[in-house]
Amino acid sequence: MIFLDEPTSGLDSYSAAQCVEILGKVCKAGAVVICTIHQPSSAIYDLFDHTILLKDGRVVFQGGSEAMYEHFQAAGHPIPQHYNPADYVMDVIQQKDLATLETAKLLMAPAFKEIEGLSEAKEENRPPPTTASFCTQLQWLGWRERLALQRDKAGTIIPFIITGFLHVVFSLIFLGVGEGNSENIVKLTSHAGAVTFITVSAMFGTSQTALLTFPFERPLFLREYANGTYGAIPYFMSKMAVELPMGFLK
Repeated sequence: MIFLDEPTSGLDSYSAAQCVEILGKVCKAGAVVICTIHQPSSAIYDLFDHTILLKDGRVVFQGGSEAMYEHFQAAGHPIPQHYNPADYVMDVIQQKDLATLETAKLLMAPAFKEIEGLSEAKEENRPPPTTASFCTQLQWLGWRERLALQRDKAGTIIPFIITGFLHVVFSLIFLGVGEGNSENIVKLTSHAGAVTFITVSAMFGTSQTALLTFPFERPLFLREYANGTYGAIPYFMSKMAVELPMGFLK
């Protein structure tokens, strides 16, 4: 479902018509397009399958484009021939208040009851929510993580290059530290520094991937978790199953 707010604003008549025609093709492909439209021409208005007219939150009309002619004619406001129907109905709606429109039977009050009835029927007939088993969630989440790892070639290769570069730098800094008498306080301090640098580098190198990627994945995780697509435990287990081997390799 696609929601658009005045997609033709700022376009000339030809470009606006092309835009609406493309939206029509999107609808025929199986999507639902809902949009507000600003001063459509007659040609553009005829491209819409369904029209909803609102006045202060009340529905004046909803239905097919051709049915709008009958609705306004029945209420005593026939749309003139060779006149832009969108301009005419907007003039009628804007010039009259809600009480006048209701007296003229232009407001479609029963539509609210129909919508409420449909909503209640859907709630009653809605099957109880179901979720996949723990193993199924873990299987598909692991497959998704592995696929994301294969696609993100730069994110996979660059950490290895950085790790190798840092190891070379540490090797040059602490070159020859292991030689000589270890009881010497200078040698002992150098040994401790080398071990500390290597440990900190390994720790941050392993966690760097998760620290950089999880903020971008967090909205997706929260949305899918809220919808009941999967649980938190399978998600983090699948992440660990893919990232732990990569961390050991680094």
